[in-house]
Amino acid sequence: MYYQQSVFRKISAGLQLAAACAMAIALTTAPIARAQTCPPLPAGAIYPPSGTMVAWYPFDETASPSIDLATGNTVVWNGVAPVTGEVKGALNFSAGYIDTPDSIVTNFGPGGAATCPSGGDYSTCQGNFSIDVWVNLATVPLSGVNVIVDKRNTSEIGYSFYLYGQAGLDNGNPWMGLQLGDRAHGYTNYGSPALPGLTAGSWHHVAVTVQRRGAAAAILWYLDAVNQPNSPVAVPTQTGTLLNNVPLRIGANGPANGGGSNFMGSLDELQIFNRVLTATEVLNIFNAKASGQCKP
Repeated sequence: MYYQQSVFRKISAGLQLAAACAMAIALTTAPIARAQTCPPLPAGAIYPPSGTMVAWYPFDETASPSIDLATGNTVVWNGVAPVTGEVKGALNFSAGYIDTPDSIVTNFGPGGAATCPSGGDYSTCQGNFSIDVWVNLATVPLSGVNVIVDKRNTSEIGYSFYLYGQAGLDNGNPWMGLQLGDRAHGYTNYGSPALPGLTAGSWHHVAVTVQRRGAAAAILWYLDAVNQPNSPVAVPTQTGTLLNNVPLRIGANGPANGGGSNFMGSLDELQIFNRVLTATEVLNIFNAKASGQCKP
């Protein structure tokens, strides 16, 4: 069940736990170091943030499947529809979702874990992560949870990044949410402040960065590259491993949590990193806008 811990309010999101089913971990190859193909860069374009990108879905295709540029894997559409995006194409998830195979690279280990001998490609050695994506909401206020990505099992171990809103709550303004869960600490939903600038019918860039241990431990939220600070800063208590063996679902709750809670609108240029993006890197992605990032 989703709730915002900071104000102790319980949100009915219509979640139902599905029966647990055993799934073998798909040990997908680590992110591929792909040669960039666009020097000189098109006007306004940028190179992606260097290293540690573990998933990148541009959603530029006009028919299934979509490609993950970080790994080269393809994923099949389930009820999604192609639309015009902020950067070329995008997908509308109001009536569908995409399941990506369970992979070691989109699992995140305990906060503060040692660097992997392979140089950080395998995310189970990395406790910190970032997610960014362009969003275009169909309507505001929202009607509950709108999932961007969900990688949680039936015990709520894992993570989920979403938008939330209700008429009559926070003046109808949406906010970003992140659920983290591990075995030792259970799960918590962390929420950004209300975001009156996150309007319907236009593209906005949202990002969350998660530093899970140390003096700099914090969850930071960005809307259109502007930090949206909590007061006090949200410090994650889930410092254990987030590892599970369920697919990462894009655009809706995963099968382990009953599906539903679709993202009511469109997503473009979804990226996941196994490190904390800097404010400058988030700003560069936003400033590139329709010019986008150099793709392999």
